[in-house]
Amino acid sequence: METSIPTEYNLDNVYKTFNNVIDKSDNQSIHLREFIIAFRELSNYYRMTDQNIINLRSADPFADVTGSSVLDSGAPGGAGGQRSSNLIHIRIQQRSGKKTLTTVQGIGEEFDKKRLLRAFKKKFACNGTVVEHQEYGEVIQLQGDQRTNVSQFLKEIGICQTEQLKVHGF
Repeated sequence: METSIPTEYNLDNVYKTFNNVIDKSDNQSIHLREFIIAFRELSNYYRMTDQNIINLRSADPFADVTGSSVLDSGAPGGAGGQRSSNLIHIRIQQRSGKKTLTTVQGIGEEFDKKRLLRAFKKKFACNGTVVEHQEYGEVIQLQGDQRTNVSQFLKEIGICQTEQLKVHGF
């Protein structure tokens, strides 16, 4: 969705108003007031359109999935590429005592792992990290047994389907 900045909110107009404030010695308060109003409107405009900024490094896993999306393109983790390497493995590991660690491996490169981790931590009320594994690449680690939570969440937001998930456990 391409949006353009209205001319009254254009950054050049804000700079011109600011230069008028600096250049004119008389009526500075009027120009300053105009500048403050224009600056507030510009910041409100950017705050409203901040959600439309495209993350060029990775796909937004929380965006609505439409006809031609990453999931349909045959990328790993998508519905079009039915290869054995596109499985998402969710494992649990025993730590000391009763404590466990859930690892999520195999999420495609088109998804931002740190952003997913932030959503996991918020939704499941646990801590976690993204670690670089020499064989598996980036792996998400979560505290506690989050296998069912993670698998349901990944299916809900459309990153994968049930047949693409492999849940390992005790």
